[in-house]
Amino acid sequence: MVLNGEATVGGRPLKGPILSGLCRKGDEGERVESSIDLDRVLGNHNGRFVWGFTDFSKTARNIRYAPTGDLTVEAELQTTTGTSVPAQFRVEDKIQVVDGVLTAKKVPAVLVLTIIPYGV
Repeated sequence: MVLNGEATVGGRPLKGPILSGLCRKGDEGERVESSIDLDRVLGNHNGRFVWGFTDFSKTARNIRYAPTGDLTVEAELQTTTGTSVPAQFRVEDKIQVVDGVLTAKKVPAVLVLTIIPYGV
């Protein structure tokens, strides 16, 4: 699969959450190997992929590329009840190549709040 004309990815099976490909570097178009760990930017919330969360692979099985022709990752994700459900996430719009390096773009900051009852 070609990623925005800058990289060829998906020619090999995913190695867990690691996405790898040959990426264009510099103006001459030299191709270099690059990888990105999707666990750093993709998570699981109750059986759904969430961009900006982390560590989806800790609650996933059968991580693979979807046979759709675009850069989509699919897996069976665990829900809060412990069952696994099929899920897909199109990473094509979320990954970019910067001088030969696969990088994540538009990763939202995730804020986790702990609510403490008043008077405790």
